[in-house]
Amino acid sequence: LLDPRIHTPQFLQSTSPFLFTAVCYVASRHWLHRPKLHQLILRYVEKYAADVLKGEAIDIEACQAYCLLAAYPGSLKRFADARNWWLIATAVRIAQEIGLDQPPPPECDMLVQLNRIQTWFRILCMDASAAIQSGGPPMVQYDDWLARTSHAWCRWQETHPPHVVFPSPSLEIFTIVINFEKTITQYEAQEASGHVIQPLSYISDSDAAML
Repeated sequence: LLDPRIHTPQFLQSTSPFLFTAVCYVASRHWLHRPKLHQLILRYVEKYAADVLKGEAIDIEACQAYCLLAAYPGSLKRFADARNWWLIATAVRIAQEIGLDQPPPPECDMLVQLNRIQTWFRILCMDASAAIQSGGPPMVQYDDWLARTSHAWCRWQETHPPHVVFPSPSLEIFTIVINFEKTITQYEAQEASGHVIQPLSYISDSDAAML
């Protein structure tokens, strides 16, 4: 999610206290020398998160902070206590508000473009993963410009670090699973309406359409 060429400690401290605090919050969970530090930082994370919801500091760093919190949730006693879906939904809303779901402006330099694209890539993957795990529909339509061209990102592996490239095949797999679930839902609807359809042929036709 974060690019070490951009997201240095100095950059985060001066640009986004929310993202800097989110990084510290996730990292402090595993720092056993100060076990109470994690809960102490949580109060600041909640404050910055609330500020974003009030309309303050809505930028790509805030979006990345929400993604980070959703990707590394704390331990839960019950699955119903999970807030990942809410964190992902907020990240989606921020991303769409600042235009991450659109091609980056051509006047941006390469690192800025990659930062924007990489963040939207991660949001798509997290949204798809949450939808698959919960059995619900995804919050994002997987027909935008990035989802349609995600396969091409594997060609960048020689010029960009692995963390930039690997979301591409992940998104491809997630998209296949989501489309498969959509196909099953459509088949069940057809069957309920009285149409006699062979399930294997129906799925095969759907697979051919996706390819």
